[in-house]
Amino acid sequence: MPTSSSFTGRSELEFVTSVVPVLESKAGIITPCGTAFFVSEQGILLTARHLVDGVFGTDVTAGEHVGEPGHFFFVLVPGAEANGPRASLRVTHVSFEPRKSDIAILRIDMGSFPSATLPHLRPWPLAHFKPEPGEICAVAGYANMAVGEPVDPTGVSPDLEWRQQLVFLEGIVGDLHSKGRDSSLAPHPCFEVLVPTSPGMSGGPVFTNNGLGGVVSTGISGGEGPLPYSLAALIATCYQLGVQIDLGDGVREHMFNDVISSGKIMAAGPRTGMRDLGDRFEVIWL
Repeated sequence: MPTSSSFTGRSELEFVTSVVPVLESKAGIITPCGTAFFVSEQGILLTARHLVDGVFGTDVTAGEHVGEPGHFFFVLVPGAEANGPRASLRVTHVSFEPRKSDIAILRIDMGSFPSATLPHLRPWPLAHFKPEPGEICAVAGYANMAVGEPVDPTGVSPDLEWRQQLVFLEGIVGDLHSKGRDSSLAPHPCFEVLVPTSPGMSGGPVFTNNGLGGVVSTGISGGEGPLPYSLAALIATCYQLGVQIDLGDGVREHMFNDVISSGKIMAAGPRTGMRDLGDRFEVIWL
């Protein structure tokens, strides 16, 4: 288990219930994609936008959509114990906007969430403080996931052998890129995380001294230059997106900021805004 103060107060089961693997199913073939984490007990998760952007065809590049019958995303949550069989929960809605952020909002139907695990679900509160270079940070995600052979753990129905392990990395915050790092690889507002993340950790939570402030966006190879490091999309960049949720008026789309104001998603920190720069956006702290 991690030692950073950002992670204190959670059991292993609570960790793997709130930070989960994301997989894609298409024509019966299952592919591990990355990591997501719960931010609401109503089944709202955050992940990296690039994991889901464009995978349903060229006619769907932004906004909210659901998968086709033979093509969908799902997440894995524990059954009754941290290392036991996992339950598959299908993603029903996806929301993102390519210019603003590398964060996507996922929604699942909580009616199929395992009842034995539900008491251990502790959604993560968000922290939209300005990351400071040099402060301690930590990252969680499912590195190098794989799907194994069909197995029959219960003797009743066949299942697949899931091979995933939640990895924790600690480091420090590097430079802040509130207007994006560059025009191609990371045009979205982000900050550097001086830890080398691995495939599968994209979409995982990034914690600073103030709490959960980012989402793993991409890893940067060191090559002949600086040591490998990663980029985290600023958590506040998803606040302008819409999300399907019931705020007492039935399930319909609300702005993520409004969901936070309602208390359905917990967040702390100074007010933030998004400045439109034409081809991209900039996060500003008000």
